[in-house]
Amino acid sequence: MPATADKSAEVPILLDVAAVGQLCGVSPRHVWRMVDASQFPRPISIGSKLKRWPRSVVLAWIDEQTSAASR
Repeated sequence: MPATADKSAEVPILLDVAAVGQLCGVSPRHVWRMVDASQFPRPISIGSKLKRWPRSVVLAWIDEQTSAASR
């Protein structure tokens, strides 16, 4: 396997608020409401206005929510 393929697997996939909402089954506005209420991880800032969530963080949050619901 080429070295470039290994490095691309290490790069986190960053999601915008629409993609996060789609993964979580809520609207983008609801994602921001959850962030404001400290019920959802804060995004990382890229530049002064661009906000993104690492896909791994969102998936971990979903796993946490579903495992908490099944307890």
